[in-house]
Amino acid sequence: MSTLAASAKPTGIADEKKFNLYLLQLVGEPFLFARKSYGDELVLNFGELQKAPSRKVRGVEFVYEHGTYRVLSRGSAWLMKSGTRIATNGLMTDLDNDAIPVDKMDFATKPPISVGAVVTGIKPFIVLRSGVDGIGLRVDVSDGSTIVIIPTPEESTEPLLPEVEFHELSDWEVITPSGRIEVGPGRKWSWFEKLSSNAIATGEPGA
Repeated sequence: MSTLAASAKPTGIADEKKFNLYLLQLVGEPFLFARKSYGDELVLNFGELQKAPSRKVRGVEFVYEHGTYRVLSRGSAWLMKSGTRIATNGLMTDLDNDAIPVDKMDFATKPPISVGAVVTGIKPFIVLRSGVDGIGLRVDVSDGSTIVIIPTPEESTEPLLPEVEFHELSDWEVITPSGRIEVGPGRKWSWFEKLSSNAIATGEPGA
């Protein structure tokens, strides 16, 4: 248990203990598959495979599959690395001469993470760089793989139409069977119980 506790020690995050407890639900869960969503968002699926009821899309039978645990990069840059295999979007990295970048278009079928490898550590950390003062995330997996999510500078939050309500995009999210945690933008976070649209726990700087 001490190993798990040591794997999540951020600084400068409000209500740090509660924040870590929500994230540590992911530790011990096996990796299933990765998926790239809209805007190159990375969706990592862990836990048990779930299948939604089938439906037809343009005349073709479609079944949506997902893990009981998911990590979503949302608007952030991300990197998946295992040995010399790397998949990344928006996160520049210094590569060894022997490193072979993984094509972003095929990492869903050949991700640099072994199927069945379990999460051994999850560590949020403060990111301070040009245009960013937020929370990043590192996930370590038993096959030696590492996933890193880094917030990017916020874009304009002005709605195109003044009368349209604008929903702020989180920097990243973790979904579990009991609910989801939305992190950012900035150093804030919110926890939503399953089937609820209202946050029951939040953390903000100075709170």
